[in-house]
Amino acid sequence: NLKKLFSLQHNGHSGCMEPVNDMKQRRVTDMIVGGIGGRPYAGFTQYGIGLFKGVKGTLSENIQLFLQGKLQSLNEPICAGSDHSDHNCQ
Repeated sequence: NLKKLFSLQHNGHSGCMEPVNDMKQRRVTDMIVGGIGGRPYAGFTQYGIGLFKGVKGTLSENIQLFLQGKLQSLNEPICAGSDHSDHNCQ
């Protein structure tokens, strides 16, 4: 049941836990991500926020796949296109 949809742009240069705390305050239950480092992954997991790997395509396509249960749930951090070597990326 989709109650609210919004996009969060994160430039990767504020604290790793800033988006985690923001999503907790917004009472987010699930997120579609393109990639995520170790610290934020651990934070979202600790707060019970489900993380799902987005696929190439539009936001609308990814939302439809999520609602159909077709997006992969993340079991570990993944970094797609990160140029930072210090973010505990796999």
